[in-house]
Amino acid sequence: MTHIDTTRIPTPRTEIDTLIARHGRWRILRAVAAALIRANRPPPLGPEDFSPHLRRDIGLESPPPSPTWRDFF
Repeated sequence: MTHIDTTRIPTPRTEIDTLIARHGRWRILRAVAAALIRANRPPPLGPEDFSPHLRRDIGLESPPPSPTWRDFF
């Protein structure tokens, strides 16, 4: 079993200071900015998001056609 020293409770500020001391401010700032950009990207498109023309061109089944007003009468 691994011994865990609980006498020193790390705070986020001390951990950030340790990272900055080890790697430098600019490197940490770039990593945080890159993580924020990656987190805010929209999800990738799936096959259900493609137009019927593109689905047909790449060999996928096309979805059933949308009902028109004639289908209701």
